[in-house]
Amino acid sequence: METTTNYKLPQWVKADQIKMDDFNGAFANIDAALKANADAAAGAASSAELNAVQQEVAAAREANCLVKLAGPVVTTAANAAMEFDLSQVDMTKVAALFLTFCAGSSNGGVDLSLNGTKLGTACANSWSTSAGVLWLVPFLEGAAYCSTVVSNDGGTGGSKTNTTVKWNEINSITLSGTSNAGATATLFAVRK
Repeated sequence: METTTNYKLPQWVKADQIKMDDFNGAFANIDAALKANADAAAGAASSAELNAVQQEVAAAREANCLVKLAGPVVTTAANAAMEFDLSQVDMTKVAALFLTFCAGSSNGGVDLSLNGTKLGTACANSWSTSAGVLWLVPFLEGAAYCSTVVSNDGGTGGSKTNTTVKWNEINSITLSGTSNAGATATLFAVRK
């Protein structure tokens, strides 16, 4: 007796003796295959369920107020500037900006500039490795910053306000000054 390719069901020819065991085995194979398919179908999400999950993910992404804008920017030379172009960012929709940075081992400071105007010192250190977080927030119509620095040898952060550089007109941020090659910074935005 020959059998089918997929489920090994009997295929009799005239010369074969037909036996009850052949029928029982064939129906057992059919039953097992149908059950496996039914279980697989029950475990698969329907298109409506899948669409609902996709909508939840999209809503969560939209609600996420933290957006990575650029970076990490890594310098290839000592004392190289780390520049961020914000010309494509609608600052009216930004509640705050923050940078994570590491200046490397240096003796001096790293300054923060907005649109080419120096706002203040992001970090100052004396031959130590300085890393930190720098927050930029709207202040009146201008901007204010505060940096928190972690250093292995007495580095300091800074804070200052500036009302001449208008928050809604910020189109570039630059960290520049004394740093090793390999200094790095990453820019994030907090949406309103």
